[in-house]
Amino acid sequence: MTINNSEITILVRGKIEDRTATVLKELRCLFPTSLIILSTWKNSDVEALDFDILVENDDPGAEVFNAPKDAEKDRNGNAIFELKGKKYCNKPKLNNINRIIQTIQGGLEKVNTKYVLSIRTDIILKNKKFLEYWDKFPKYNGKYKIFEHRIINDSSFAQFAHVMKDGIQLLPFHMSDWIHFGLTEDVKLLYSCPFQDIENSAQYWYCHERKQYDSFMDAGWQYPPETYVLYSLVKQKFPNVEFKDSDDYNRENMAISNMVMADNFIFIDQNHFVFDIEKYPKLKEWASELYNGFITYREFQNLYKTYCDNSYKFCDIDFSRLTYYKKLFNLIFFIKYPGKYLRLFRDLFYIFSKKGLRERFYIGVVDD
Repeated sequence: MTINNSEITILVRGKIEDRTATVLKELRCLFPTSLIILSTWKNSDVEALDFDILVENDDPGAEVFNAPKDAEKDRNGNAIFELKGKKYCNKPKLNNINRIIQTIQGGLEKVNTKYVLSIRTDIILKNKKFLEYWDKFPKYNGKYKIFEHRIINDSSFAQFAHVMKDGIQLLPFHMSDWIHFGLTEDVKLLYSCPFQDIENSAQYWYCHERKQYDSFMDAGWQYPPETYVLYSLVKQKFPNVEFKDSDDYNRENMAISNMVMADNFIFIDQNHFVFDIEKYPKLKEWASELYNGFITYREFQNLYKTYCDNSYKFCDIDFSRLTYYKKLFNLIFFIKYPGKYLRLFRDLFYIFSKKGLRERFYIGVVDD
């Protein structure tokens, strides 16, 4: 199926960055007849930017999520506090979940085309290869289908879990919020959630007790931002699905999450969704064990085969993972991080098999 540029609106959303001019310029080259909407904050400097429609939003605000409100500050402004015997010295970071929701909702109100591509103001898209995947997965399970058509989502930080050297934290309903392409009505539905309560977005875990493993104990949000958006919709459509906070992961809600992901998204990797993001310039050089929990294109195809089309054939070898192993030939990395270097060998077999991790992600344990 061919999708014409004129049927697509490009929604570029977020604060104006140094690279936003390049973001818009590249999008104009890729989609010359598409309408470009820039959804940002009131009083932003947009004079030199190339767009068709400007949406100026009021800022709903944000709260620091990686430190308690009453944490002491050192002379550099870092928050000093202790959790479960571990001391932290954190540079304060804001949870921008409500800002994300505002700029996307505000921009989507102006979209009248059949399709929309929603992308951050700091992501430079390199090509349109992602469109090749639009009609590649025609079958559905149906039990947890929400959208008319699957939404294409990049796999960066779309996750089953945080897989770390000291444990696994399952992450039900954790999509990526960087880029979405889909039917406009579906993307509007995805982002139809209300603002998150400001205290729950940042200070929830400083007044609640965790009982399970969390790889980021100093994160105070009730849910990661990506999870809040998707779970809000899942809860609206399926009220019996329980996931009260990020500590409430279990076999049941993880398996439901897998079916939600299989029926409602297409997750593709950076060699399919080719882009550049300044915030994470060395994404492919991160610890390989973290990548083990990503819903890569390989793992999405496994979800699709498991829940939607048992006859589907795919190459169950993650060749894209090989980019992580350039460090095996880096003597400086070996000298500086011998433990991480040796873990690369342990993780190497995931290129060919993920059976153990898939079992821990509970893929296939709930019958449809």
